[in-house]
Amino acid sequence: MKMLIFDFIRRWWWMLAVAMILTLAISAGGMALIAAPAALVALIFDAQRGMFRVVRTLPVAGREQARAWWFIGVPLVPLLSLPVLAAGLWIEGLHSVGSTPMMGAMKDPWFTAVVQMWTAFGYLGLCFLLAMYLPTRSPKGMMETLGQMIVGGLWGLSIPSIMFLFPHLPTNPAAVVPWHQAIFVATPICVLLSFLAAPEMTERRTFVFGAKAGPQPSTETPGRESRLTGAALYVLHFNLRMVMIVAFLALFQVAAVRWVFPKSAMENPGFGIQYAVFAIYIAAITTEAVGLRALRVLPLSTLRLTWLLLSNSLTAGLGIAATFALWQGLGSPTWPPLFNFAAQTLAFAGCGAFTLAVMLYIQSSARLFVSMFCTMGSGALAVTFLTHGIWLAFGGAALNVFAFVLIHRGLRKANVFYLPRRMCGLGGETAMAGR
Repeated sequence: MKMLIFDFIRRWWWMLAVAMILTLAISAGGMALIAAPAALVALIFDAQRGMFRVVRTLPVAGREQARAWWFIGVPLVPLLSLPVLAAGLWIEGLHSVGSTPMMGAMKDPWFTAVVQMWTAFGYLGLCFLLAMYLPTRSPKGMMETLGQMIVGGLWGLSIPSIMFLFPHLPTNPAAVVPWHQAIFVATPICVLLSFLAAPEMTERRTFVFGAKAGPQPSTETPGRESRLTGAALYVLHFNLRMVMIVAFLALFQVAAVRWVFPKSAMENPGFGIQYAVFAIYIAAITTEAVGLRALRVLPLSTLRLTWLLLSNSLTAGLGIAATFALWQGLGSPTWPPLFNFAAQTLAFAGCGAFTLAVMLYIQSSARLFVSMFCTMGSGALAVTFLTHGIWLAFGGAALNVFAFVLIHRGLRKANVFYLPRRMCGLGGETAMAGR
């Protein structure tokens, strides 16, 4: 068991180092936050690459292997982050004492670090349970499709939810409120359930499916083909899903967050930045995941294919602008509402288009981190200038034009656009393990 844990740390030391550096930097900047999902996400990558199948043949009991994977996925990062987070909060406290003594006196670094670690245990235990049910094959039937959609949606929300939850945990005993106590009580339950489910998690991620059954003969009577194909099918499939994703993110932001935080907290620009960043990033990564080899065979010119790729970012921009119009109004009152809406749409669509262009020019896993920084920076700038309609319009138009030129040129001359995309060693040819 110890050798498996040490082997994981040896292979993923750079990821753990980045998580610790981020934890130290963010906490020293005044926000207590643990990069909790780092090891669990890396463990899922290992399972997809067949690591569980290789380890299964070793002379190590299956229960010991399951415990090793559970320790890596749940307690490893919180335990490593405890001294790092405390050091960052101590550094932040020194600056606070030097400028505003009351702020430094109100925050207890070790209390905050222990609360963050305890909550991270429960959070990762819940994520571990969700990861056990992540789909490993195409669904069969309506119920299985619905189940995979629910699990995938919850898993997608679980990773960024740390930005909503962890910064609002108490920093001293006097700041504890009832919903904090509910989380503290639920933590050991989630940890215990994840520990008991570890053997099942190992089984589900170890076995490989055999060959699928051949196609069943169709019972439909031959007739005129009426289904959408080509570019129309792409727009309906991906753009409609983007509308649903944006609506779901907005619903979660307004409903779930307001149950926990006061209504006035929604006026904080941080909530808008998080919403915009998630929507922009999802629009870029879903477009990039389609694969340009499949789209290039369509009877489309390079110009039309470029517009097709940018359509998903435009849809996300429309959805984000509409949501911000409901939250905070249509920007500056000095400009007509329609102009403000168009400027916001251009800005958010330009952020998504620029992020997509960056991702398409990088084949390796580095594109995910580079695009994440691009999305966070551009989304923050767009939200910051939300009431400056003229700057949003010019900036958004410039980003869209620049991204259009980059993608159009890449479709014609860049081979990297058509190579298989990599993600932490995984490619399109990587077999999925599961049961």
